[in-house]
Amino acid sequence: EDLEDVAIDFMQFLNLALTRVAENPAYYKLTAAIANFYFKHPQIKGLIYPSVQFLEDTQRGFNYALLPEVIQDCLQPIKFVKTKFRVLVSYNGITFHHDSYSEAKEFDVSKNTIIW
Repeated sequence: EDLEDVAIDFMQFLNLALTRVAENPAYYKLTAAIANFYFKHPQIKGLIYPSVQFLEDTQRGFNYALLPEVIQDCLQPIKFVKTKFRVLVSYNGITFHHDSYSEAKEFDVSKNTIIW
């Protein structure tokens, strides 16, 4: 196999690994190992990959993996929200029931405080 074939095979493997439904917690270790592999490169500071939970839905969701320095140096919070869900088991699988949503009344990032 030439290098292009190996690269294509590897990308197909990554696609399957990152979009596989995590029936076993060990799948998350594979995702973490892939992220750690990419984060060894000094120019890679974040990853975006599809969310398995939304693949069967009509929605498209994404997961984001960011290095701590990206969050500390590049992001500034503008709002904090708290959402509660209940997990219900149905005959079709797991469904989520939305219980509540609230926004913080105020926050102070320098003091690490959030007032709900």
